[in-house]
Amino acid sequence: MDYAVQLLEEEAHLIGWQRAEFLASIIDVANARLATLEEEARLAGGTPVGDKRNGKRLP
Repeated sequence: MDYAVQLLEEEAHLIGWQRAEFLASIIDVANARLATLEEEARLAGGTPVGDKRNGKRLP
C-alpha cells in the first residue's frame, strides 16, 4: 500500500501538485469511500464500518 501511495504521489508531483494537496485528496477519497461503505452496510442491515459495539462485521 505504501508503495502505491508513493507512486501516486510522484505522479501528482509531475503534474504540479504539492504533497499537502495530494494527501488532502487521498483523505477526501478515503472519507467518501468509508461513507459509501457505511451506507451500504446500513441498507443491508449490517454493522457500520468501525462499529465495535456488538462485534459484528460487514456482511
